[in-house]
Amino acid sequence: MSRIHPKNPIDPQVSEVLTGMKQTLGFTPNIFQLMGHSKPFFGGFLTLSKSLEHGLLSPQTRESIALAVAGFNGCKYCTAAHSKIGAKAHLDDEEIRLNLEGKSGHPKTQAALDFVHKVLKTKGHIQDADIQHILENGWNEEQLLEIMGNVAVNMTTNYFNNAFLPKVDF
Repeated sequence: MSRIHPKNPIDPQVSEVLTGMKQTLGFTPNIFQLMGHSKPFFGGFLTLSKSLEHGLLSPQTRESIALAVAGFNGCKYCTAAHSKIGAKAHLDDEEIRLNLEGKSGHPKTQAALDFVHKVLKTKGHIQDADIQHILENGWNEEQLLEIMGNVAVNMTTNYFNNAFLPKVDF
């Protein structure tokens, strides 16, 4: 059971965004209804998240990162959500399972997930060799920064979900 509940009444601008989500997805995910308690938090999260969607990383790579972070943090909500979203982004069931363990059947993705896991395990205190490894495996510095941004966005949702326990609706 969720530790907080959707705010009523909700800020009109937040309500407009949630209505748009419902039209696009067919439902309003519980996580976003709860994030709507704070217009600045919700707006900041969406701004970074939307910005990263227009970066260099493919939807598959972004979902692989989301799954790896969710698996690392034991986030049930994000595991369910990104398993479904990952499938829509053409990740097969085996790749989704592997990603949740920080693994991939694709060498370039594996290098990215190795980096992601190193960042998570060390709380960002990585070594020069970690950066060198990912760069030697087909990623560039701009993509590396976007990988870090995707880690940050997914850490935010994982910690939010683990703290407030929204009902899983994916």
